[in-house]
Amino acid sequence: MLQGWFQIGTSAECSEGQVITRRVFDSEIVLWRTADGTVTVTDAHCGHLGAHLGIGGRIKNDTLVCPYHGWAWDRTGLCARVPYAPNEVPDARIRAWPSVERSGGIFVWTGRADSVEECDIPDVHGGEATPSLIEMKASHGVGDSRAVVYRDRAIDPRVPGEHSTDFAHFKYIHLATDAAVQTNYSIAGNIFRADYAVDYKIGPGSPKPHRVRFTNFGPGVVTVENWGVVDHVLLASVTPTGGGRVDVYYSVWVTEELSARVKIDYDPIFTALIAQFEADLIVWENQTWVADPPYLASESRCLRDYRIWAEHFSATRPGADRTTI
Repeated sequence: MLQGWFQIGTSAECSEGQVITRRVFDSEIVLWRTADGTVTVTDAHCGHLGAHLGIGGRIKNDTLVCPYHGWAWDRTGLCARVPYAPNEVPDARIRAWPSVERSGGIFVWTGRADSVEECDIPDVHGGEATPSLIEMKASHGVGDSRAVVYRDRAIDPRVPGEHSTDFAHFKYIHLATDAAVQTNYSIAGNIFRADYAVDYKIGPGSPKPHRVRFTNFGPGVVTVENWGVVDHVLLASVTPTGGGRVDVYYSVWVTEELSARVKIDYDPIFTALIAQFEADLIVWENQTWVADPPYLASESRCLRDYRIWAEHFSATRPGADRTTI
């Protein structure tokens, strides 16, 4: 499978006492919380005789208890109790998936357990030591937000990530006055970043300048910072579930500054922002990935560099699995 951090749920849906089932890369997993609120992600099937822990399983004493024979599994995946044979607890395990909560989302590491990399995904709600959405948290403050989930979509997972290299679609999908101008792009480890300048015509008068920054955190997560027409930051994650299907998570925040300035109902603003994302989604759902496109000189360098960078997450290397898509 692809090696990286992928979103599998939202913090709001995973409340204490709940066991939630998800699918990622053809594997069924379950999400649950320990008493201190920490999210735990494990394989969905009991290591005893394979019963589904997400169907009838319950949380007891910081363990997930199987509905079939009562075997209890702790947050590390280790068997902690066998109620009818307390002196015969085996050294048995189910897979525990490394997980983090950031910006209202729950993310898992999909690579090998011995090659877990630091999670660079920002947290708009985190403390000073936690990576943050640069301009919003430092300069503008975090305001109101919305989150939407699009489940079981037929999207090639390679397609959305490449969106970060696409300067031309601003005109045709998002109705900018012209194609955007890419002002910079850079690659540093697991992070790909691209900056754009673009103009939008909003009502009478001259077009209003707008700037956009895409930041890809590995193959599964991207943030898009927008400053100018409507200041906002979005976080999107495209998570392969298997069989050519994906779950798409979308969260968007406006700035605290905008929150203070706009005294009306937020719904029209968020409706418009979500509609912009859904315009991309329609394209992705009906798009095929082209291995060798007819590159234009103006677009070739960034897209080629992005594809070389993206291959890093699927190529065979020490501690990594080869990916099949």
